[in-house]
Amino acid sequence: MAKLMEKLVPKKSLNPRKRPAFEMWADANPEVRPKAAKETERMVKIGEVLKKEQATTRQRLVKEDFEALPVSIRGFWEFKSYSEHDLAVKENKRKPKSKASTEPVDRQR
Repeated sequence: MAKLMEKLVPKKSLNPRKRPAFEMWADANPEVRPKAAKETERMVKIGEVLKKEQATTRQRLVKEDFEALPVSIRGFWEFKSYSEHDLAVKENKRKPKSKASTEPVDRQR
């Protein structure tokens, strides 16, 4: 089915996705993720959160910590997120748009 859809529907040139500002902030502050992980483990032990919801809960806790920051700091990370995304989109547009090679040698790389 997927092969048929590839033939019928033209492929789009996908732009890179914008990283959320809170993820960039968490990457720059290494103490944030372990703190959220410990809190999530505590919540699982007492039964507040199901084990399969751990990743979602950790992400939510990191986002809540980010939203508790002052507006100026959040604004800085939002600006950084948008500027990196704009740079990635411009770089993606500069790449030459060419069709995929059908040569077997190129396919085997």
